Amino acid sequence: MKKLLLILLCSYCGFLFTAAQNITTAEYFIDTDPGMGNGTALNVGVSGTTVNFVATFPVGALSTGFHFVAIRTKDADGKWGLFENRGFYISGQTSNVTNIIAAEYYYDTDPGIGNGTAINIPSPVSVYQDSLILPLGSLPLGNHRIAIRVKNADGQWSLLEERPFTLVQIPLPVSLLSFDARKSADGKKAELHWVTTFEQNVSRFEIQRSTDGINYSKIGVVNALNLINGSSYSWQDIAPLMGVNYYRLRMVDTDASSKMSPVKTLRFVEKYELLVFPTLTSNLVFIQSPKEVTAQLINMLGVVVQQKVVRGSSSFDLSGLPSGIYMIRVVGEKRIFKIMKQ
Repeated sequence: MKKLLLILLCSYCGFLFTAAQNITTAEYFIDTDPGMGNGTALNVGVSGTTVNFVATFPVGALSTGFHFVAIRTKDADGKWGLFENRGFYISGQTSNVTNIIAAEYYYDTDPGIGNGTAINIPSPVSVYQDSLILPLGSLPLGNHRIAIRVKNADGQWSLLEERPFTLVQIPLPVSLLSFDARKSADGKKAELHWVTTFEQNVSRFEIQRSTDGINYSKIGVVNALNLINGSSYSWQDIAPLMGVNYYRLRMVDTDASSKMSPVKTLRFVEKYELLVFPTLTSNLVFIQSPKEVTAQLINMLGVVVQQKVVRGSSSFDLSGLPSGIYMIRVVGEKRIFKIMKQ
């Protein structure tokens, strides 16, 4: 089977020096874009703001001629990036092609074939596409382009593969390394911890809390230390709400600009507490009960559309139901939980 092998370095921030969310998912497609999330999944390995992974694409069913393969990634916030594509050619030739033995690159101005900066190739290869970290040297800020070409064992140089990029340098107010939420030793309080790796002109960290993951309110403030190498912070919510608590940080710069941290959740329950969440959903509503109960999902006409016995954790699937307001009722109890289906 014919296969096209590429080794790629994917970074959510590219040449823009700014904080990015971790990359968690990647997909590819050949020639025709099926839409975000509909490509063929790729394994990115360990997630991070920059990930290295090997992607192998089967091309046995493709016709002879030019094609392109494209890859895009998704971050921890569920946002897809733009795709990065590469052209390739399927040859009808059945004999082996000559190995690639040399490669070079240059910025902006072509110095001529063989006069670029050499790229090390560990050994002669038939197909070679490696993740590269190339020095920017004294390039000024602004728009540039990088070009790469390769030479085979017959001494023939390839056409150029080039990409434009913009070199900028943006001073970041804060770079957040981690943000965690956990219960205190007595299980009654929420302890928030966060670590930064860079701080400059940061005013404060606002702690925000929500019960539905949508509407947040400020419950605390921690002033920034503004240490260039970063700092560690802790804050305690001494009166968390019963049920699910959603926590996030609003990191505020001295010029009033701000950005949000990822969201962390903690659940606090009494000896017996029935939990129903989230209250705004497009598919699943989760139910948690330490004792066995019978729960009913009821529409606005009073019709029971779903019913199940719950002990521990279970869920109702609303994905096939019309949008609108629904209620969850526990048989034998007076409490009713209102759910909005998007």
